[in-house]
Amino acid sequence: MLHVDNISIVLKGTSIIKDLSLTINSGEIIGLVAPNGYGKTTLLKSIVKLNRIDSGNISLEKNLNRKEEYNKELFFFQNADSLYQNLSALDHLKFVKNAWKSKTNIDKLLTDLKMNDYKNKKIRQLSLGMKQHVLLAMSIASNAKLILMDEPFNGLDPSSVKTISTIIKSMQSEGTSFLFSSHILNHIDQLCSKVFFLKDKKIFLISDLHSDKFTSTEHNYNLLFEGEYNS
Repeated sequence: MLHVDNISIVLKGTSIIKDLSLTINSGEIIGLVAPNGYGKTTLLKSIVKLNRIDSGNISLEKNLNRKEEYNKELFFFQNADSLYQNLSALDHLKFVKNAWKSKTNIDKLLTDLKMNDYKNKKIRQLSLGMKQHVLLAMSIASNAKLILMDEPFNGLDPSSVKTISTIIKSMQSEGTSFLFSSHILNHIDQLCSKVFFLKDKKIFLISDLHSDKFTSTEHNYNLLFEGEYNS
């Protein structure tokens, strides 16, 4: 579905990504793992063309001639600071549905995510967990085929994590793909099919969670970033 071929990114004179390649297939849930400062957010922003790439190519399998067509295939889950403080949760969902020309049932989505009690409240009145729900609901409302999320589980209680994970799994079964960064490694093991480890400015290791050799994402993280990886 998505192909990233040998991209390099330089921001303010500093090389952030160099000769990075990855592929995401339809219906895959991919975790993106690395310590802070390794370029995870830069990579996500580059895929949705919020950052310019200096070399390489990013493409979808569909033959999309216009930028608008490309953008509607993707939705990037940014942090709560990207929300409009004086608009309500419902306002945000209606905007996304209209902009992405989605057929998502907003009322059902609000019910599924247990958001009805605060759907009309302004963003500035919401807790961090509620704002995370708004961001997740926006990504679902877009009906995009590839959803990119930056730390989607921040501020969520265990019940919310379970609800959202169930929705993501349901969307996966319908062919939606996900790429998300997270520091909560056990959530990655429970939800993902693969993990991309970002190190040395590229995808250093791809871990298949369905492989017999897989142990845990935490184990691989410790080897890569807190020890010596010898495989």
